[in-house]
Amino acid sequence: MPPSGKVLIVEDDDSTRLLLQAVVARNHLEPIVARDGRSAQALLAVSVYDAILLDLRLPEISGIDILQGLDGDVRKRVVIVTAVPRDQWHAYAANVWGVIQKPFDIADLEETLQQCLAAHVPGDENAGDRPAERVPDRRP
Repeated sequence: MPPSGKVLIVEDDDSTRLLLQAVVARNHLEPIVARDGRSAQALLAVSVYDAILLDLRLPEISGIDILQGLDGDVRKRVVIVTAVPRDQWHAYAANVWGVIQKPFDIADLEETLQQCLAAHVPGDENAGDRPAERVPDRRP
């Protein structure tokens, strides 16, 4: 089955990035990878993604800086995947689809990603709507 959407993965940790790529590919999506904030900004400038998996702590340009540069429609496609404590990212999570706390459960990641993608179906008048408290607390 060919990929049915593009997901930008912005993650500097090799093992986490490879795991995210595998999860995205397993869900019949095309993973596009940025290993740092500068690469992510370059990719975001030339293409539109169905979803973005974004780490907050990145070399050169942080995930927070990337978020601040995105318009509202694009931010609604972001799932933050981070080890940063909740009190440090909570303010930035208000306008994104969701947050997955590292270490994460693969099933939680897949569910959140699929819900994000389903909410952004072209032509759906409710596209982008999400529950007000979609940001789950994934702490063990």
